[in-house]
Amino acid sequence: MPAVLDTAPVPLFPARKWTADEEQWLLGKENRKAARRRLDEAASFLKKLEVERHAAVKTLGRWHSAADAAHKSAKRHLQRAVAAMRFLSEVIFDVED
Repeated sequence: MPAVLDTAPVPLFPARKWTADEEQWLLGKENRKAARRRLDEAASFLKKLEVERHAAVKTLGRWHSAADAAHKSAKRHLQRAVAAMRFLSEVIFDVED
């Protein structure tokens, strides 16, 4: 019984050598694909940066408004403390007289 040999399949049409024009066309096509892919990557990166910037600005806005509120509250407490000190000094001055 003869053994079956493992051989590579024979193509129906033999491979032909590409011409220089065909090679240039294929290289140009691949370069355009690569350039398009890089543009898509750059656009997605810019979109990601835009989202991060928006989040940072929103956070800083909240911090700024919280700092403004704390400053107004501290200013109000200071004014009340100054008024209380004036009142106490008047009371002490009246008691001494």
